[in-house]
Amino acid sequence: MYHYTQTQDFTVVGVGDMSGDVFGNGMLLSEHIRLVAAFDHRHIFVDPTPVAATSFPERRRLFDLTRSSWADYDTSLISEGGGVWPRTAKSIPVSEAARVALGIAPGVASLSPAELMKAILLAPVDLLWNGGIGTYVKASTESHVDVGDKANDAIRVNGRQLRCKVVGEGGNLGCTQLGRIEFARGGGRIYTDFIDNSAGVDTSDHEVNWKILLGLAIQRGELTLEARNDLLQDCAPDVVQHVLYDNYLQAQILSQEEEVSAQRIESYEALMQQLEADHEVERAVEFLPTSDDMAERRAAGQGLTRPELAVLLAYAKRQVFDELLESDLPDSEYLAADLARYFPPRIVERFGHLIADHPLKRQIIATMASNDVVNSQGITFASRMGTETGASPSDVVRAFRIARDVTGATARWSDVEALDGLIDPAVQSDLMNGVDWLVETTSRWYLVQSAGQLLMSSIGPSRESFAAVSAAISQIGPDGWREEHEQEAQRLVEAGVPESVAHRHAFQPELVHAPDIIAVAHATGRAPLEIARGFFVLGERLDIDWLEQQLEKLPAATRWQRWAQQSMEDDLFALRRTLCERVLELAGGAGIDEAIERFFEDRAQSCERVMRFLRGLKMEGVSDLSQLTVAVRQLRSIAG
Repeated sequence: MYHYTQTQDFTVVGVGDMSGDVFGNGMLLSEHIRLVAAFDHRHIFVDPTPVAATSFPERRRLFDLTRSSWADYDTSLISEGGGVWPRTAKSIPVSEAARVALGIAPGVASLSPAELMKAILLAPVDLLWNGGIGTYVKASTESHVDVGDKANDAIRVNGRQLRCKVVGEGGNLGCTQLGRIEFARGGGRIYTDFIDNSAGVDTSDHEVNWKILLGLAIQRGELTLEARNDLLQDCAPDVVQHVLYDNYLQAQILSQEEEVSAQRIESYEALMQQLEADHEVERAVEFLPTSDDMAERRAAGQGLTRPELAVLLAYAKRQVFDELLESDLPDSEYLAADLARYFPPRIVERFGHLIADHPLKRQIIATMASNDVVNSQGITFASRMGTETGASPSDVVRAFRIARDVTGATARWSDVEALDGLIDPAVQSDLMNGVDWLVETTSRWYLVQSAGQLLMSSIGPSRESFAAVSAAISQIGPDGWREEHEQEAQRLVEAGVPESVAHRHAFQPELVHAPDIIAVAHATGRAPLEIARGFFVLGERLDIDWLEQQLEKLPAATRWQRWAQQSMEDDLFALRRTLCERVLELAGGAGIDEAIERFFEDRAQSCERVMRFLRGLKMEGVSDLSQLTVAVRQLRSIAG
């Protein structure tokens, strides 16, 4: 769940006043806000060196008034050089403290209200929070006429002029999309208004769907209207929890996408081409880059900005949603359990028997599933997996759900999210990406190995076996293998990561073999831990681990090169499994370590020949995929 708490003071300027729900609520989200300046349609407020501890209670007081304006602010709490002025004033004095706080040029002693408001928008602060009505930021390539908000022409600024670190759009259309993109391409952090405001829409959706369910109870005489209203009020904390976490995950995946955007430029282009072919998107209307623009960005090593990614995120979710509705996946008994998660426990306890009759149950399930897969694995996950494996979108989502549940990814993600604000964001991102990679690789295994026969019924036994392998993995492999992973765990502990999370992350990459381990264990009747040891001992002794490491280091400039590398990774995984299966076939009743020794003794000459080849490859160095292709062929000969 959402754990983040702001622990340091940060500076803010904004548009709005404390009587407005959007601005006022925003300014009460943290006691560490230092509001330097703000304006609305009536007044301009400036507090050059605000004290968070005293200004927060005053903002709260104004918010709680029936009606208020900045003129109601207790001016004795405003720092020296600040004040409150009406926008009708002909001139407003600018103190030295205000000049420094707002980054106004030296020597300026006064400004017109319009000039001061423009200075507020351009202030060098941490956050610009828009909670007002109007469009205040455009792109330098746009005219004021293009914006269509004449009332704010005199104070509007360009995205590249902004000096804040972050823009938050509580109000709609506070920036044009091109203005957002311009700010983001200059290093600023900004999403879009529909991302920053999505919690409101999400809340409305929950309210409507809850009311529909409770309406069934009223129709059947199980509930009165008054009792329904009381129940909805009691469940308000539940919707807040659901909505905040949904939106936390949405912002989280956009940040993750931005980090790898330059590497996924071809995947974004493929998705946009697909959306265009389906008449779902017009790039010009959404201000998305053209194919030529995308080619230029790829050549320059540039990706998409957060505002552009936000648009693609919305379309990706809608595409998956539409595909799911056309499939039988929303009718799955396993996914039907999601409906119980959608409604508060108090409603489920009393009216859970009516959930199956909800007229929008398929839409709710499809919405939850599409949100889950895109928020967890990214904008292009479904389209990439479909292209690479030939699987349908519904099968991709089904494979994702199986992989997520088998690997226990939800708990792993939660442990990483609990570290918000406690460790270096780069380290936390690495931890999160590790879980995402495990889920993606496991999803691919189910798509490729099961040939589309994805059975939700396999989750239970596979989850238990996966948990057993995960819990014991640090004790399974050979000594050198364990030492290498323990060193990585120690590095993370020194970076502030809890020991349990660090240890799990260090060995987590090896769990990519868990699906094969579990499949072999179920087929042979041997314990998963014994099979796992066989996988890791063979991987070390035959240098398969080393080959996998070399594969990861190879550059991949195009998606075809990435697909070729993915195919080679699949081949290496399959090779390890084939070798282990062959060892077990010849083992009789011997344990795995004895069986492996017999295997090598019986093939001493062929093993020595292959190892000589691999020693030569190590001396030469791996620089081309063809070298690994030959290496895999050599290793396969041992299994014969």
